[in-house]
Parts: sequence; structure tokens; C-alpha cells
Amino acid sequence: MIDIDFQLLTGVKLGKTKLTEQDFAGSKVVTKKAHSEVAAMQKRGLLEWAGLPYSIQNQLTDIKRAAIGYRKYNNFIVIGAGRAVEGAKALTAALLNPAHNSLPREIRRAPRLYIINDTCPSRLYNMLAGIDLRDTVFNIVASKDEAAVMAQFLIIKKTLEDKLGKKAKEHIVVTTTAGSGAMSNTAKQEQYKMFTVAKGINGPFAALTSSSLLPLSVAGVDIDELLRGARDECEANRSDNIEKNLALKSAFTNYHFISCGKSSAAVLPFCSRLGGIANLYSGLLGQLNIAAHFAADLGGRHNMLQLLLGAANDKFAVFVAAKEYLQDLTAPENTPAGFEQLAGISLGELSNMEHKAAASVLAAAGKPNYTVKLLKTDAASIGRLVQMFMFQTAYTAQMLGIDLGKQCNLLEAEQHKLLCERTDSIMLDN
Repeated sequence: MIDIDFQLLTGVKLGKTKLTEQDFAGSKVVTKKAHSEVAAMQKRGLLEWAGLPYSIQNQLTDIKRAAIGYRKYNNFIVIGAGRAVEGAKALTAALLNPAHNSLPREIRRAPRLYIINDTCPSRLYNMLAGIDLRDTVFNIVASKDEAAVMAQFLIIKKTLEDKLGKKAKEHIVVTTTAGSGAMSNTAKQEQYKMFTVAKGINGPFAALTSSSLLPLSVAGVDIDELLRGARDECEANRSDNIEKNLALKSAFTNYHFISCGKSSAAVLPFCSRLGGIANLYSGLLGQLNIAAHFAADLGGRHNMLQLLLGAANDKFAVFVAAKEYLQDLTAPENTPAGFEQLAGISLGELSNMEHKAAASVLAAAGKPNYTVKLLKTDAASIGRLVQMFMFQTAYTAQMLGIDLGKQCNLLEAEQHKLLCERTDSIMLDN
């Protein structure tokens, strides 16, 4: 399902960042140690995301049953904060028809799906003003009782209660961290339908939890296939042989780049469906204390390539591409004068040419890069890709001596401080 092309890492212009097959063969001490440490952490229950494709099976029946019930509505709106819903956004972009929300109901056979993950008041205001609340369900995703999500929930709750009365609770479903918390307690008191995410799973590592699986299932995505692909990757990661475990091999590659002073990474998708996955991967790379950037479209890729080719030599690039597209279009054989080179070419072939050219130009300029290539962009392949990026991050963290469990959200802490100051100020005024 997945192939990784390391061929452009052998060029002499790459200097000390060059990687040959001999270098990979000599990496066994580092890679086997990292693999052993990650496996040990799994056994101690410290990497709950690593076993999620298996453990989530206990929730699947309930998720799919609820999803079928929500399909009678015309709108399903996910409200979340930052990385808590990035997985849902990434997987939706990868697996849903890009025109899903514009299709007639009889064709999409599911609600329109919207994901709101910011605090801009205009977006929620216009959403509430422009939809039929009787035909809408709101999925509140609050992994850590984030202020942004909680405030939007209060607004949505009051709006629904003002319009629908006692039936309001039928239009709210909550996804939150297992255990106590304001959102969890409120959901129980109000008798909202609720799904939970294990406490140890958050941020980009939550991509395959109920926070993503519920909206995906509502929209008609085959979540069984998605998780089957993720389980296939889990099985591949039982091996400490880098030729059988591509997550481990690519982790060593990233470790090598970072050890050589590459403090910044660029993730460039060459398939529009993979733009969200690239963003998700950037979030995972950010857990390694490096600056990670992604380009979502053609213009963004060109800007990123110019940046990579610039004077600074502190970056490496990871291309994410597809060998085969679920749908492709081919130009006609008969073309007007001046178009002869494009006769019979498919858009997929043209995209692959652009990717090959970009990778070659970077390598020739001494900029290290490799390509993660999906053989297909189906649900199983996407599930495997996401799980592979998670394992890759865990291995690289061990090689670098980074404790992923201690990565903290400074923005969240500062926002909490400001909220406390606001509360104190109000109390003093009264």
C-alpha cells in the first residue's frame, strides 16, 4: 500500500546529509534500540494510540449505529479546537468527494459535513443563521475542556434550546476525554449521546479515535477499511528490520537529517486529497521540536520550493504522493497546434511529473528529500499512512531522546491564565 523512495539521498551534493544503503545497513544499533524502546512503552500502556486500531473495535458498533441515525439529518457540524479535529479534517479531505456538501442529497446519501476548528465568531454566527437547526446535529469535540470549544458549545446549546426546547439534546453529540471534566459531566447531566477518547491520546495522535471516526461514518466513509489499513501498519511495526518496517527506516532518515542540523521540515503533498494528511504529519513532526511546514496546493508548493532552494540550508523535505488516483482524467489525443506534448496525457501523470521534477531539482541543489508514495488513495491505504506517520514520530523521538508524553501546549496554558485573570477582574468589579 505504501512505498518510500530514498533514491535521491545518495547524491554527493548532499554532503553529510547523504544516506546510502551502507548507511542504512549501519543504522541497526540506533533503529533496533528505538524499536525496542517503543515496543516497551506500548507494553506499559504509554502509547495508547499504537494499539488503537485494535482497541477501538469495542466502540465501532456504537459509532456506526449512531452514524446511521444521524444520516437522516441534512447537516452534521463538528466543533473542535486545533489538533483535536485535524484528524477528522485530514481524513475527510482524503476520503470524501471534494464536492460532497454540494451534491444533491440523493447522490451523497448522507448529511453535509462541516468541521469548525477556530474561534472566529463570523463563521459560527453565519452557520447558525443559515441552517435549519431542526435538520442539524452538532458534534462537540472537547478533548481537554478547551475554552474555545466550551464557549461555542454554550452558544450552540442555548440557540438549540431556544429554538427546539426539550428536543435540543437530540441535536448534540459529545466526543470528549474519558473520565471527569466539565464537558463530560455536562454531557451526562444533559443526557447527550457521548463518545470518549482515552486520556493518553491527544493532538495529531488522535486522528483515528472517535473524534474522527464518528463524522467519517456519518458521511459514509468505510471506517472498517480505514482501521484495517491502520492494523496492517501495526503488524508491520512488529519487525525491527528497516526493510520491512518503513516507519522505522524513515524515522532514522529524519533523525539523521535533524542530527545534521536540519531544524525545519517541509511536507509537500502532490495529490489534493493528501493535503490534510500533510498538515497532520506536520503536526506530528512538530512534536519533535522542529519547525514543520506544509503546502496544500500548487501555489503553496511553488512557494515552498522557492523557500527550500533559498540560501538557508536548515531544511529537509518530505513529498507525499499517489501512484494511482481513484479518479483520473486524460487529455484527448487530437489536440490543437502547440498542445502536441499534452496529447493523451492524464492529469495524474502530469502531477507525478511535477513531483519528480521538484524532487530532482532539490536533490541537485543539495537539499535532502524523500518521497512517501501511496499505491492507492483508498480508505485502507490512508489508514495505514496515518498510522505509519505516528510510529515514525515515536521512533524518531526515541532516537532524539524526546519524551512525547511531556510535550505541552504553551498556548493553552497562557489562554487559561488570561481566562483566570478575566474572572478575577469581573469578581473585583462586582
